Amino acid sequence: MLSEKKVKPVAPIAATVVGIVLVCLLWVLVSAKPNPSDNADSPLLGQPAPAVVTTTLEDKPFDLSRRKGSWVVLNFFNSTCVPCRIEHPLLLAF
Repeated sequence: MLSEKKVKPVAPIAATVVGIVLVCLLWVLVSAKPNPSDNADSPLLGQPAPAVVTTTLEDKPFDLSRRKGSWVVLNFFNSTCVPCRIEHPLLLAF
């Protein structure tokens, strides 16, 4: 007669350990406080935007002063800049 050996349930234990590690990692990431040195220091922060008068890509005039009180995104980019080309459709959708 063959002896029967009990197989230990490794998969549930491993899944539990992985789950606990992931929860701990998520807790560390969520509870981390931002480092003030990561913020950009600029004398322009908190100041009104400078006067901008230009033409849009559709050849329409654009005057930033007419947008006072509303959100405006001015994106200066070069067509050879790969990250700029990647973010452009996202900005258009915004």
